Amino acid sequence: MFSLPHIKQYLVIFSIVFSLCSYSQSFTFNSSTTTFNIPAGVTKATVQAWGGGGKGGSRTSNGTAGGGGGGAYTILNLTSLTSGIYEITVGKGSTSTAAGGTSIFKKTGGPDLVTAKGGKSVGNNNSNGANGGAGGSTIGGNGGNGWWKFSGDGGDAGNTTNTGGNGGYKFIFSAIAKSGSAPGGGGGGAYKKNESGTIAGGNGADGRVIVCLFPADAGKITGSSSVCQGQNTVSYSVPAISGATSYTWAYSGSGATISGTSNTLSINFSSSATSGNLTVYGENECGSGTTSANYVITVSENTTPTSNCSYTVNPINNGEVTFTNTSTNATSYFWDFGDSNTSTAKNPTHTYSTTGTYFVKLTSTNSFGTNEKTISVIVDNNTLGIDDEILSTFLLYPNPVSSGAIKMNLPNEIEEFKITISSILGQELYGSKEKNRYNTIHSVDVSNYKSGIYFITVSTEHGKATKKLIIN
Repeated sequence: MFSLPHIKQYLVIFSIVFSLCSYSQSFTFNSSTTTFNIPAGVTKATVQAWGGGGKGGSRTSNGTAGGGGGGAYTILNLTSLTSGIYEITVGKGSTSTAAGGTSIFKKTGGPDLVTAKGGKSVGNNNSNGANGGAGGSTIGGNGGNGWWKFSGDGGDAGNTTNTGGNGGYKFIFSAIAKSGSAPGGGGGGAYKKNESGTIAGGNGADGRVIVCLFPADAGKITGSSSVCQGQNTVSYSVPAISGATSYTWAYSGSGATISGTSNTLSINFSSSATSGNLTVYGENECGSGTTSANYVITVSENTTPTSNCSYTVNPINNGEVTFTNTSTNATSYFWDFGDSNTSTAKNPTHTYSTTGTYFVKLTSTNSFGTNEKTISVIVDNNTLGIDDEILSTFLLYPNPVSSGAIKMNLPNEIEEFKITISSILGQELYGSKEKNRYNTIHSVDVSNYKSGIYFITVSTEHGKATKKLIIN
């Protein structure tokens, strides 16, 4: 480096350092060796390092001397850090003919993760400038060579300007060489003309290490995983992210409006919103932390319920009607049986006390609205079990039955009749027309029937009678 009249702009590097150090997660180390703790959850950091500057050449005899080399500069983004204690070594600026010190960042007991070598120093009475530190992202500047009556300036450290010290120069008198400026500037070379003793070269400046910690990895999101279109102010949160000064949330579905930039937020889902994944990561001045795992949110369509139902009549229990609810998209139900009685059961059973036609209304409800269905239920004498008095005296045995056949004894007054076996749902499973003889025992094989409740009906042209059969 050569300048005339050797005026340095020292304020530039100060401005850079101030801006880096003004952030809470940026830590600057200017000297010596120290330890530094990286907290749990933090896996990423940006580390900058400058090596120490080399010393400028001294003169024991008349002449110029070369400038010391500037320290190397290294910047690395580390993405797989683990928590624990790390060691930071700041390379010392040289005050001898040895090179400036190497700046190092590493975990205690582990290998070097970031290094920046120091600049070379110049030997006594050597007019050649020394090389800058090597091996970093940016090699340190080489020291200037001595020339005529001007000794070499020190080399600037990598990624800096004006950190190398001025070399001594002479028109009438000798001038003292300047030391380098931090971080890592090389010292200027000495100039001597007829003075007694040794004219010393400028010392190298110490290096520097800056560690900027990214926020910790984002944790697990909690909140409602199932929502409906049109649902608003749905809350979600993530545990506070260490080192984060803001949070960035993202949703992959459409029709969702996010409110909030902290570790809690709310989402409004429009009437056309779709399902998607919710993610979050922390941010600070150093960068963005690792994004959370996808939190799947299922958005259900804005659909009102549809009411539907059917019914069956139990002829054994006078007037008992079982209702089967086949509604869709409903969360609650209300039945009006048409005789001043009601129910909120999904599949109720109701007994009517008198004959007639009843209009039964089912109202189904969900968060989007209601829907109604009305059916008519006819209750007649047969429904109420008012059968032929003679038929109702027929005998059925064994009942319950485990296997084999059931037997029936009909009154002798019956001549021709029909036997039917029906399921509890009213499905006819067996039918046969028979003739009755005096004291005849009639038999029906039920060995192939599954266990359950069945109904056996004996009917003639004058009436019918039904009994319940239990098969074990």
